[in-house]
Amino acid sequence: MNKPASLPLDKGSPSEPLLVVKGLDVFYGRAHAVQSISFGLSEGVLGIVGRNGMGKTSLCNAITGLVPARGSIRFAGQEILGLSPDKITRRGIAYVPQGRRMWPSLTVDETLCLVGRTRHEVQEMYELFPRLAERKGNGSTQLSGGEQQMLAIARALLLRPRLLVMDEPTEGLAPVIVDHVVEIMHSLAADKGLAILLIEQNLGVALGVSDDIGVMVNGQIAHQMPASVLAADRDLQERLLGLRSADSDSDGGVNAQPTHTGGEESRDSAGARSAG
Repeated sequence: MNKPASLPLDKGSPSEPLLVVKGLDVFYGRAHAVQSISFGLSEGVLGIVGRNGMGKTSLCNAITGLVPARGSIRFAGQEILGLSPDKITRRGIAYVPQGRRMWPSLTVDETLCLVGRTRHEVQEMYELFPRLAERKGNGSTQLSGGEQQMLAIARALLLRPRLLVMDEPTEGLAPVIVDHVVEIMHSLAADKGLAILLIEQNLGVALGVSDDIGVMVNGQIAHQMPASVLAADRDLQERLLGLRSADSDSDGGVNAQPTHTGGEESRDSAGARSAG
């Protein structure tokens, strides 16, 4: 990953990043969940990390039109703030939400065929996720957490997005599934040219896959830097995030992970509507 994912917002820049967020605010009553956030994402992977309740999911929901917001969100040179979620999706933004949000009455194949435009596109998802091909006749509620996450990612990719917003894609997954999801994200960004906004509680995953990292604190992106800088400095990780390396002898602290508040089965779609 040699190209920066995010760019400073420079009024003199001749080309605008694919996604430009300026002065974004999200309120839930008197609660100020997202506070005047500004950033740009041109390509690659921008990871957003932070403790629970810092506003990360609210940021995702604002970008995808699921919650009201103030400020400006420009995508591919056009303002999208205030558009409905379906119109934002048609513009080229797909969302992999926290909690998967499966359609329980549909099988794997029915889910993919409902979203895919052609059978060939669906087959491409089966090639990307062979396990889904094995489970194509099963309902989503019969899938493991890892299989559900594969289905959620495949469903989003069938929308043929230019930007993929992913909220906690590895939450509660077995390490072997986490590795597969990370490989997919690397491939999508490097080989397919897809821009990814990644919200991730697993710091090791975020540092391993992201070009740049934003640290979210109390509704604001308090720090933004190349992922390599944060990965190489365990003291900085602890200072910014209160985290310690899972392996104190490992170089760079890339295995550092926060303590999760619950497993994959304890979160549902209601969590994706929370403040972060």
